[in-house]
Amino acid sequence: MNTLKEFNNDTKGCSLKYKIYEFYWALRYAWQRAWRGYDDRDVFNCDYRFLERMLLILRDFKKYNVADWTYLAKDTPLKTDEILDRMIYLLENCNTEAWADSEEEPFKNFDYLNVEHMAKVREFENKALDNQKEFLELFVKYFHNLWF
Repeated sequence: MNTLKEFNNDTKGCSLKYKIYEFYWALRYAWQRAWRGYDDRDVFNCDYRFLERMLLILRDFKKYNVADWTYLAKDTPLKTDEILDRMIYLLENCNTEAWADSEEEPFKNFDYLNVEHMAKVREFENKALDNQKEFLELFVKYFHNLWF
C-alpha cells in the first residue's frame, strides 16, 4: 500500500474498526522503513519481499539505464536490455504460490485431493523454481554491473 487511494481501494467495504487497524499497521511499517530502511514484513517474508523489490528496482534500472554490458558477454550475443528483460521476466514468473491466484484450469476449481491437480501444481512450482534459479544465476553474473 503506497498511497491513501490504494488504502481506500484495499479496504473498500470494510468496517471502520478494520480500516483503523490496517492504517495503524501501514503507519507502523512506514515508520520502520523511514528509520531502519526496511520493515518487519521484509524480515518475516524475506524471500518474496526480495523478489518483489528486485522486480521494481530492475524495472526502474532498465527505464533509466545507459549502461552497455556487451563487453562482458563475449560468449553470448545478448545485449544489456535483453539481459534485463530476461531478469525481469524471470522475476515476474518465479512465485511458487502464484498458482493459487490463477484463473486457468485446473487452478480455478482446485481440489487438493485430486492427484492430477496436485501434479499440475508441482509442475507449476518446478517452473517457478527454475525461473528463480536462472534469475539468481544472472543476478550473480551481472551483480557488479547493476549500476548506472
